Amino acid sequence: MRPIDLRDLLPRRVTTYDRMAVGELILDKSVLITGAGGSIGSELTRQVYALNPWRLTLIDNCELNLYTAMETAPAARGYLTDVRDEEELFRVFGLEEPQIVFHAAALKHVPIVENNPIEGIRTNIFGTLNVIGAADHHDVENFVLISTDKAVDPCGVMGMTKRVAEMICHVRNKTIVRFGNVLGSSGSVVPLFERQIRKGGPVTITHPDMVRYFMSVDEAVELVLQAAAAEPATYILNMGAPVRIMDLATDMVRLAGYTADEMPILPIGLRNGERLVEHLTFDYEVTAKTEMPHITKVFSRREIDVNGFFPLVEDLYSSLNDTPKQTIKILRRIVNGGA
Repeated sequence: MRPIDLRDLLPRRVTTYDRMAVGELILDKSVLITGAGGSIGSELTRQVYALNPWRLTLIDNCELNLYTAMETAPAARGYLTDVRDEEELFRVFGLEEPQIVFHAAALKHVPIVENNPIEGIRTNIFGTLNVIGAADHHDVENFVLISTDKAVDPCGVMGMTKRVAEMICHVRNKTIVRFGNVLGSSGSVVPLFERQIRKGGPVTITHPDMVRYFMSVDEAVELVLQAAAAEPATYILNMGAPVRIMDLATDMVRLAGYTADEMPILPIGLRNGERLVEHLTFDYEVTAKTEMPHITKVFSRREIDVNGFFPLVEDLYSSLNDTPKQTIKILRRIVNGGA
């Protein structure tokens, strides 16, 4: 199999940024990254470390991931803990005194979260609440949530949990960055297709008409860093037209040196929580250009009813020991504005 350059899979040029503002933001600051060993977190760790922060604190609940991240940033301080552990988070924030927080920790695999909804809610919603609580208590200056296009008009549990996390950040005046699919990230289609091609096929796709927005991991992280240097808001990358997963698989088979006859591509059907098309904004959101090239700011024309929102979040927490069906019912109510 020929090695595949992930940049060849994007139907556009990879965007690059002027790092001067980002460098000024990070230099000599105390920075904390949750989910530091994940696909986005590990690249954030690498890029932030290269910008010479005064202190870099890494949090991950997987020992191997934390170990790997700290190999990239040898002088960083690593904590093997979970964003669900509010008491430990407050202890770490008190010790490390972060000024900038990148919250990348999340459960993101759609079918897995669909089958384990309580775990997704505990991590993606209440983990986010814990991190924001620790950040506000310790006067963190800049807070960035890593979100996803699956939070827009969500049809599955993972998307709904990330949407509620966005709503929390919006109410608390935090920065939100919405991603499309990140090429090569763990659990994404590109590593899956690569493994299938190495085994001689077939390559399996969910549906021939499925489309997704794609970005490289470098673009994703640079978007996060640029957003951290801007005012609190919701930001998205201008990612061009969405890509058909069938076309992506076809390109990977071709770039690997095979023909369609040698490497068949088979549709296997949508999985739980998936849909054919993702969107970057709600129909009640409007976008505007920013001074940052290729980055768009998102404005909502619908306000969140704070008086109704947080009581529902409390109901959601109280329901975690009930049946998942009852919990998901409350989750949908929150996403739908209480309806």
